[in-house]
Amino acid sequence: MAERPNGEQDMLMNIQQVILTANRCFENGDVDCTIILAELRQSQRSLNLVSTIGENNKRQIEATIAALIDQIELKMANHRQENAFFAPRENVSGGSGRYKVIIPNEQLQTLYDLKFTAPQMAEKFGCSEPLIYKRLQEAGLKLRDRYSNIRDADLDAKVSGLQSKFPNAGSVMMSGILQSSGENVQRKRVRESINRNTSKI
Repeated sequence: MAERPNGEQDMLMNIQQVILTANRCFENGDVDCTIILAELRQSQRSLNLVSTIGENNKRQIEATIAALIDQIELKMANHRQENAFFAPRENVSGGSGRYKVIIPNEQLQTLYDLKFTAPQMAEKFGCSEPLIYKRLQEAGLKLRDRYSNIRDADLDAKVSGLQSKFPNAGSVMMSGILQSSGENVQRKRVRESINRNTSKI
């Protein structure tokens, strides 16, 4: 097998490093990944210049980079949207007594659509979890309805297929990839599926 020219080998090593850094950025929950996004896009362009790897390998690397870009952009957009929430307080007694938390329906719906949990919503609005559950019920929003009821065996098959394309994906990234393909699965179930697939190896 012919050796790769030094320049291309360096380029591939750099692309690999960028992918690993981007994966860490995503898994660690960093919300400002602007620099790594630029590096991922540069890696896409660099990959087009590489001619010494097979087409299948090239497609897998392209798919990994594209998935990371999508997930990081989504995470950053969600973060911008999350920080726009506010629940005003209304004085119900007219004096210095208790204040009622007013949670706008549109904001509640948006957090629901963004797959926030009740504790996360309560933290966002600065109120109690029971109030969030009450408001969700009043709005006809059921948290359980958001999750896929995919069987464990089917989930394991999907996760196994994705692991062959994205071998470095942890439960956070794997959940994101599944979600983008229409399967919204609890992260706990995704983690368990990854563990089951790993134990089969």
